[in-house]
Amino acid sequence: MMMNGALVRDAVSFKAGSQLHELLTGKGNELQKVQRLYLTALGRMPTKPELGTAQKFLKGNRDALVVYQDLFWALLNSNEFIFNH
Repeated sequence: MMMNGALVRDAVSFKAGSQLHELLTGKGNELQKVQRLYLTALGRMPTKPELGTAQKFLKGNRDALVVYQDLFWALLNSNEFIFNH
């Protein structure tokens, strides 16, 4: 359910009203958007290594939306999310 269920699929879609749409359409640069993803999914700010990884992924991909979707999906399927929330 977490990996491929409708709830997670809808959360990481960019359609109006989705959680990801709400997070990414607000003001802020890439760093702030990554921080919002972490705060939403894990209730904490990303560590420096996590930020560095996200920034590398964003720089290496032409479509930032795909990066944000993949990152949010990964956070929602992480052990930290599953066991703490």
